[in-house]
Amino acid sequence: MAEDAQLLADAAKLPIDERCAHANWKVRSAAYEQIKASCNSVFDPSDPVLNDYVGVFPKACADGNAAALDKALEALQAFLEKASEAMAGRIAGSASSNIVAKTLGARPSTMAKGIDCMMGFVALEQAEKVTGALLEGYKHKVPKVVLGSLEATLQLVRAFGARVMPAQQILKSLGPIFESKDAKAREITKNIVVELARWMGSELIRANLYDKLRDAQKDEVEKLLQESPAGRPKPERLTRKEAEKAATAAPAAADGASSVAGCGAAAAAAPAAAEEPEQIDSYEFAEPKDIIPELKKDFWDGLAAAKWSERKAALTTLKELAAYPRLANGDYADVNRELKKIITKDSNINVVAEAINCTANIAKGLRKDYKGPAMSLCSVLLEKFKDKAAVVTRAAAEALDMMSLYSFTLPDVADDIAAALAHQNPKVKESTGTWLANCTKRETKANVLKLLPGVIPAAVKCTDEGAPAIRDAAFSFLVQAALKAGSLGALDKGLAKMDDSKRKKLEEMVQEAAKARRPGAAAAAAGGAPAAAPAPVRASSNRSLRTPASGGPSPVTSPRQSSSGPARPAVGRSTSVRSSGSRPPAGAKSKAAPAAGSAGGADDTTDEASLSGGLLNAVEAKIKLAEMFGEDLVAALGDPQWKTRLEAMDTVVAKAQEADAAEYGAVLTQCMAHLPGFDDKNFQVMSKEFEVVWCCAAHSTFGKREALVAVMGATDKLADLKLKEPAFQMLMAASEAAGPQLVASLLHKRAAGHKNPKVLTETINWINLAVQEFLLPAFNVKTLIDWSKEDLGSANAATRTAATQFLGSLHAFVGPQLAEMVRADLKPATMATVEAEFAKNPQQSGWQAKRVCRVAPAAKAAAGASKPKGKGAAAAAAEEPPSMDDLLPRTDISGQITG
Repeated sequence: MAEDAQLLADAAKLPIDERCAHANWKVRSAAYEQIKASCNSVFDPSDPVLNDYVGVFPKACADGNAAALDKALEALQAFLEKASEAMAGRIAGSASSNIVAKTLGARPSTMAKGIDCMMGFVALEQAEKVTGALLEGYKHKVPKVVLGSLEATLQLVRAFGARVMPAQQILKSLGPIFESKDAKAREITKNIVVELARWMGSELIRANLYDKLRDAQKDEVEKLLQESPAGRPKPERLTRKEAEKAATAAPAAADGASSVAGCGAAAAAAPAAAEEPEQIDSYEFAEPKDIIPELKKDFWDGLAAAKWSERKAALTTLKELAAYPRLANGDYADVNRELKKIITKDSNINVVAEAINCTANIAKGLRKDYKGPAMSLCSVLLEKFKDKAAVVTRAAAEALDMMSLYSFTLPDVADDIAAALAHQNPKVKESTGTWLANCTKRETKANVLKLLPGVIPAAVKCTDEGAPAIRDAAFSFLVQAALKAGSLGALDKGLAKMDDSKRKKLEEMVQEAAKARRPGAAAAAAGGAPAAAPAPVRASSNRSLRTPASGGPSPVTSPRQSSSGPARPAVGRSTSVRSSGSRPPAGAKSKAAPAAGSAGGADDTTDEASLSGGLLNAVEAKIKLAEMFGEDLVAALGDPQWKTRLEAMDTVVAKAQEADAAEYGAVLTQCMAHLPGFDDKNFQVMSKEFEVVWCCAAHSTFGKREALVAVMGATDKLADLKLKEPAFQMLMAASEAAGPQLVASLLHKRAAGHKNPKVLTETINWINLAVQEFLLPAFNVKTLIDWSKEDLGSANAATRTAATQFLGSLHAFVGPQLAEMVRADLKPATMATVEAEFAKNPQQSGWQAKRVCRVAPAAKAAAGASKPKGKGAAAAAAEEPPSMDDLLPRTDISGQITG
């Protein structure tokens, strides 16, 4: 011991670099400890002390003594916390290579320190050099080093995301590892692929990896991609530059929020969606791909074939090629000419729809390079809105969404839009207005003001139309335009011909939409304040497609105005429904008649954009959870270990089951969306989250926004066998609190645009079950029928089967009238299948509701107004349920009667 002390004392007199290269490991360890202590005392990256240590670390990271190596890694961590990017860049390559070779095959604690050091380098913008060292580790002759390199890659991608880590470089190097004899290496590789897919998109994974895999391996990867959690990925850690930028932006955001409180409605209308993380786009990760040379002679011959199936097959080839996220600009003149010819002249709807889908994929892949062709196609696609085939109108809406999002701006096609709004066909007017409202949300203020000369006056003229759906679509667009322009006054020039009553209505809608998007709106809604007017439909290409009031299929869902006053609580008792064969008492029909247009709640607002305004963001959710449970439980909810998260969720569930949970039920529901989050990968943790929401739904504070949160959490999990049942139960509880029509509308809209067809199938099954539980008066019957007709056009067989069975269930309520209501919109073969299902489900009477919504439907509330004051509206409605005739939609034929 005395000799060691003397040796250390003598070595302390040597320069630091000589001590780090000393033959005795204890001397080296002492030197590393001194470096660590010195770095911890530094406060400025420009401190000259740090320069003295830069050259020490590459060799230190390869120390042959395990104890000394641990000390060296600890010193390097301390150094990287204080060093500049330039300092880190000088040693990142060599140090990372030594870390890979010496630590990633060592004991777990040493390996963890090595990975932490590589994270420190990545935080200082050295991801390329660290990745290069890891890729060399994949080829190492020691299997443990290969495993460690893969595990480090997985942790780095999860921590920083594919924007920081070179995702393409990593992905291209994974192919050979699928042939490894080590099962653990193959398993980690699959996890890396899934994590990259969350950032880059599945298309890039398939394009860059599948050609290196065998069929069995492709199937395994494809299954994992289908099961991977959906949603926007969030980096767990920021680089130093990103952290500094976020720290700078936080005070500015706080100042902006405080200034909103003192401003008018226009200032308060800053989109709440801005708080959400930016959606990752596969385009930025992909390398440009030229698909024109891949269009061989067979493709061109197929386009000119006499059989529609051959033409469609050729177009499908083009669609699949164009689905690559980033296309190289080339000579698309011949392709564009043929596509436009098919869209305008081909007689087969499937061929036309496939051609339109091709244009959507090309627009998404070429972006601004497709501006000219996209502008020339705009008028053609708008004209297709009048088509009776839902498959065509749906494709046209999606293609226009892609083009307006990536290729052109609204002012570029203003003349085409104005012409469509003045079209003779009402379906074209309605669908154009709703598409326009969606697009306006992502346009700039300058572009919206450029619409004043032609588009705004055309929309104003649509507010005078006889069809409510057209008026609603026009108002929806004008509301969005006013919000984007900053105030309604900015549109005065275009609103000159709007009469005073409609101008007043528009002002109220703008104020309500601005109020819904104002910070804190969610808290006000949780307190029970009713929403008066809906905000326009949220801008998204993934949306439900519903038949408009003007008749025939429409590619977009029309926004609906709220009907009556605040909802009154319903009596908690079963209600019966008479069939159309038994007539209601005299006078009951006139009272219940409004149910056909406004079932499902006193306030029919089902717009996701307005409901999502004011929801807690991730930071606010953590603060609220910390106030309720403490910082330790918040940390446990975000712990990487699923067992830790599961234990923490047990505590949250117990809290949600307490008698006083009504005080914080709404807040707790919103918090679940962020922590642990609905993208949690463990099904047991997810099941606990659903249980929390289910418990909170039993309280009066659970409102429409909380129902939206439940739908957002359940949508992706409906396709998961382990989570489908908990998701079903949570949605039923949300329906009891906020209304089954609201939940069904939100759910179907999200499911209709989901990539996984099983989600839509299970959504139809849930709505079918909900109708059995709540009975038909709780729903808008016309909307249910329209959804069914739309879903029968799905390309997925299971979805069509579910839609057919759902129509059969509706037939048990409605009776033979249902066949005539759907016959005109279905093909003969499809109608034959539906009629066979009708035969299995004859009309029945004497239905008894198993569940009752606490929110009284508008029609029932209206019917209850004339009852004695001692009974509530919901109670009166329960005692005198409407007849089935009153629930069926009405068609105005007055315009078809001529003298």
